[in-house]
Amino acid sequence: MKLFHSLTALLSLATLAHSIKYTRLTPSFINYAAESRNYKESPNTLYITNRNGGLAAVNITSAKQFDLIALWENDYPIEGQDRLDNFMVVTELAKGPDGAYPTSTGPKLHIFDLSLETTPNFELKPFQSIDLSGSIDAILHVKLTKLASGEIFAIITAGFAETVEGGVIFVNLTPHYNTLTEQTDPPYVKVLSTGIDQPEGIIISPTSPSTALVGGIKSSKIGIIDFSDFQNPLVLEERDDYGAQLVGAKKSDQPFSTTLNSNYVVLAQWGLTGGAMILDCTDSLNPKIVDETGWYHSLSLSYSNRVKLYKDLIVLPLEQPIGGFATIILEENGKLGEVREEHYPIGEIDKGDSTVDSSKSYCLAINEGGWVYSFVAETNAVYVYCVWEVTGIGRSCS
Repeated sequence: MKLFHSLTALLSLATLAHSIKYTRLTPSFINYAAESRNYKESPNTLYITNRNGGLAAVNITSAKQFDLIALWENDYPIEGQDRLDNFMVVTELAKGPDGAYPTSTGPKLHIFDLSLETTPNFELKPFQSIDLSGSIDAILHVKLTKLASGEIFAIITAGFAETVEGGVIFVNLTPHYNTLTEQTDPPYVKVLSTGIDQPEGIIISPTSPSTALVGGIKSSKIGIIDFSDFQNPLVLEERDDYGAQLVGAKKSDQPFSTTLNSNYVVLAQWGLTGGAMILDCTDSLNPKIVDETGWYHSLSLSYSNRVKLYKDLIVLPLEQPIGGFATIILEENGKLGEVREEHYPIGEIDKGDSTVDSSKSYCLAINEGGWVYSFVAETNAVYVYCVWEVTGIGRSCS
């Protein structure tokens, strides 16, 4: 691990020589940003889950704009999020890498109605919270899907759970989605045990709403899960040497992606050998590797995390001791092109707080004009860059 820290420091020093312009923000409503997403339904609104508590909705309409729209303020460890139309869910973790969160009320799925998000009356407050502690002791990330039958499911990974090995949870939220109101009847819940070690990343196949790809924190495998029969979901295959976590993105869930083939997904490879992998999911039950970053780039892209797609770019936050993000050119044929990195100033980790020893980033976001909002987890800072200045392509942000 010391070798990795030294390597990262050297890479950071080299990158700082680029003198890329940035703006540093310190908003009070960020509290250990875990996942940040702007959705096609409302691409100018960014939702940020905070592992130290709460959910924020932020306006990112114009260049460098970062104004709070609404805040669900609490101490709950919130991380995963997903949206389908005006229906949104977030996960409350219960447990993390260091054990139970003292402020958690248990593994819960909090459900929101976003139909008023563009009005002055918008209030960010869940209309129902579903307690999953009767089925599992911890949850992590979540994705929503609409099956061919019209039923709406939340598919949830359980990376730090101890009651079920390799847990993936299926929750039927059809009545909640259809009515956007609290339901008195408990939802159908199914828990599947897999061979994925501490499942985290999950993505629904772009070619099948009933197929999920799952990666794990302590795993190099990808799990292919068929839940067309949601009462009997099946792990069809677990393939090795794909990388850890495998948090992914596809064209349909990214508001400004243009180049990626709609049948492809991009997976971030977390771990010492990081980077990105592109999978062709034309056959949803048998995805094939199109391309991945090579060994040289994989070292400099160690601990790549929640991937974003923007026009012809892949953008990866770097969960490194001196964090930052990387850009990868996405070619028309699905191959990966030039890689560039940008790291935060080294002084970011020297704030006079002995508990802050890293400027790692789990997540970032990009607005329509090409401005990157990159979040430093431990200091709650937000760095704003023009993505094209980092790529060196010569385009400008608006």
